[in-house]
Amino acid sequence: MTNKKPNYATKDDVREIVTDIVQQATDAIVTGMQKMFDNVPTKEEFKKLENKVDTLTVEVHYIKDEIKNINADISTMPRYKAIS
Repeated sequence: MTNKKPNYATKDDVREIVTDIVQQATDAIVTGMQKMFDNVPTKEEFKKLENKVDTLTVEVHYIKDEIKNINADISTMPRYKAIS
């Protein structure tokens, strides 16, 4: 029977392990942050989007006005019961 001594981690081993874990975590955070900032629109893209929204707003107001006009026209038409 051989007498084996257990292998304990030295202070340097623990420091190396912790440093490696912290480095991996830091790399993951930096990569995630970079992906978030890659999707941020530029000023030009934001301006184009703002112009499209403004155009759609005008078109929606036009459609609402048309619906109101159609409702007004329908309300002045005689009903079936009134015709009979």
